[in-house]
Amino acid sequence: MTMPSTQPSTPTTAPQVQASGVGGWLLLLCVMLVLVCPVAVAWTVSVSYAHLDDSLLASAPAHGAVVVALWLGLVSAALGVHGGLALWAQRPGAVATARRALLWGLALELAAAALQVLAHATSFYPSLVLDAWLMRLLPDLLFFTLCLGYLNKSTRVALTYPARPEKA
Repeated sequence: MTMPSTQPSTPTTAPQVQASGVGGWLLLLCVMLVLVCPVAVAWTVSVSYAHLDDSLLASAPAHGAVVVALWLGLVSAALGVHGGLALWAQRPGAVATARRALLWGLALELAAAALQVLAHATSFYPSLVLDAWLMRLLPDLLFFTLCLGYLNKSTRVALTYPARPEKA
């Protein structure tokens, strides 16, 4: 005859499944980099350029700023597509490529915001121009901060793209 156990029984818990692979927020980031960001870049550059008046474009600094913004836009869109496709295909170095793409995108937004301030530099109310500039940048800063934070801290990203061992 066996004696019943006097130890309390503990409920069994299901093992936690660690998310890996391209899915969830990572998939959303890939789609945003590949599809949404090129459209957003084109819109940002065109709207920023449209706000400049002809007399301002005649000046060399303003023309240089527009050229810089156009180049930043092209590089940003190309890197965004490249980074998104690299993440999607789980290529080595994909996370670093996506980070660079996001930083270039942030640089583009800063350049576009500077163009907006330049376009309204003769405005009677400089504080309103600064307020509009900050209101334009706050959502962008939030977006890029969240995306970069996700790439740095996500368990899914860490499991999907393991760090390469250091070479001795």
